[in-house]
Amino acid sequence: MLRLSQHLFNKDTSNLMNLNRCLMSFLIVATLVFSFSLIIPGAPANAGGGGAYISLHTFNLVCQSGGTQISHLVRVDMFIPAGYYRDFTNSEGVTLSTPPSGSDTTLTDVIWNSFTSASPYNEQSYIYDTSDAKVYEAGYEADCTGVADGDPAVMTSWSRPIGTATGNTPAANSEPVPGPDMVAIPDYAVVGAFTQSTVFYYAPRMDAASDVAIEAGTTLWVFGLDESGQFYQVLLSGKFFWVPVGTIGPNYDDVWNGAPLPANVVN
Repeated sequence: MLRLSQHLFNKDTSNLMNLNRCLMSFLIVATLVFSFSLIIPGAPANAGGGGAYISLHTFNLVCQSGGTQISHLVRVDMFIPAGYYRDFTNSEGVTLSTPPSGSDTTLTDVIWNSFTSASPYNEQSYIYDTSDAKVYEAGYEADCTGVADGDPAVMTSWSRPIGTATGNTPAANSEPVPGPDMVAIPDYAVVGAFTQSTVFYYAPRMDAASDVAIEAGTTLWVFGLDESGQFYQVLLSGKFFWVPVGTIGPNYDDVWNGAPLPANVVN
């Protein structure tokens, strides 16, 4: 089991809050590049037949509503060669197939999903080749049974070619393994909620926009303002970005209760 630790909260115990702020956020994949339109060069070493793969990066799987719900922020990178297709199912009853079976379209995609599900939750994807044989599988399971609200869900994930034991499946009851990007959460940082959708900025200026967008309602750590007071610095998947001040505000959930965003200046 893997416990995700970037987005841990506790409103009642100050010692636990301080501990949560010191926990490291981490990135499972070492070469995460933030772009929706990016075609990722080459396939992973453990890609399936034809170079097909699905890479899952799960962040902020947080328990809510007395352990009955999970808040998810998930990134999915995939490459599906021409003639191949992906079947997806989850415990919420969602099913889809992309591209359609027999399509001559090559699909390279980067998808961000932010949603709330019942607990426990699971999802599974398979990639099929041109002969309808499974060549790759990926998915994850998350459970909030016995977990306090604001704490991370207990989670297991996998991403591997069919018939192999390789991939990112953690051993049962394993401790979190830090990725290449680790960031300590300082005492002054708070979690804010986006009031409108926005793109991220690599620097606190309007001509430094990235291709990564985030939806209204998503929550992220906020570290402070730039010198102009026009941008907040936020943390996403171990990386610092900037967002306009008008796009994010206090988080009014049961943990943060509308705590004001930090007004200190950060570089």
